[in-house]
Amino acid sequence: HSIAGIYGASAGIEWEDFASVLVNPDEACDEAIAVVKETVGSENVVTNRKIFLSGDDFCEYQKEIEGVYVYLGTGNPDKKGTENPYHTFDFDIDEDVLEIGAAIYANYAKWWLDRE
Repeated sequence: HSIAGIYGASAGIEWEDFASVLVNPDEACDEAIAVVKETVGSENVVTNRKIFLSGDDFCEYQKEIEGVYVYLGTGNPDKKGTENPYHTFDFDIDEDVLEIGAAIYANYAKWWLDRE
């Protein structure tokens, strides 16, 4: 208000929520962790990642059906730009990681089908 007032204007804040809070169900997390460890080895699984606020609409899917949001690391110190923050002009992805992501999805689907 003070800065706007200096210039003869007024200011206000309008807050709109655009996504619900994303909370992964414990059981789905345990399942995903087990599948990922089996796929890429437990030394490649990070479960103590620092929590931070961000926006994503995956939580809207979770309102309809249980799911788990998993991060697939795509940074590679040997490939330029792959360790830069997402949504920046110089971000790049190590496309070799896409095979790992596809294998995780396939193994999770197989695990799901085999459990019945």
